[in-house]
Amino acid sequence: YRVVVEDDMGFIAEVYGNFMTEALPKLAINELMPNPSSSSEPTGEYIEVYNYGVEAIDVAGFELRLDGGADEGGKTCELAAAQGEWLIQPGDLGILTSSSFDPLNYPGIDETKVKAVDGAWCTLVNSRSQPIALYDERGRKLSSFGGWFVVGSSDEGRSIERLSAEGADLEENLITIKTCLF
Repeated sequence: YRVVVEDDMGFIAEVYGNFMTEALPKLAINELMPNPSSSSEPTGEYIEVYNYGVEAIDVAGFELRLDGGADEGGKTCELAAAQGEWLIQPGDLGILTSSSFDPLNYPGIDETKVKAVDGAWCTLVNSRSQPIALYDERGRKLSSFGGWFVVGSSDEGRSIERLSAEGADLEENLITIKTCLF
């Protein structure tokens, strides 16, 4: 960049520089199961995160924040505490569940992609349409989901999925409701 400033007396100051920013990890909240039909809430709800980038992402220190996170009266859930605990490969997904999640509710699920976290609230999230946001280990917001949909009884057993992991959190063009995933 170049900034040139001239004052009323004709003095000129000129500054040059550049901005170098680090790219954000390409990880998005891609799908939710807010109201499963085949099981109780804790054993069937999940949040899917998808790596739409070209590099593996270690999610140590990454957080999900519900209703703004703990600092704003909501809740915060750490995805993984230790380096190497949960690595999501490019073009792959991770399924965040409560510790009581039962993979038998979803035949064909790849259990190696399932990560149980402490605290059931981490997945008991959107029957009431609370917004969820995903943050990296440096506190930078990577993705958000929800806050605009309400799950009704007719939606029981249906997941809510983005049409494009790279797209914004907009109801009219980037998500769809479908029956089960994986």
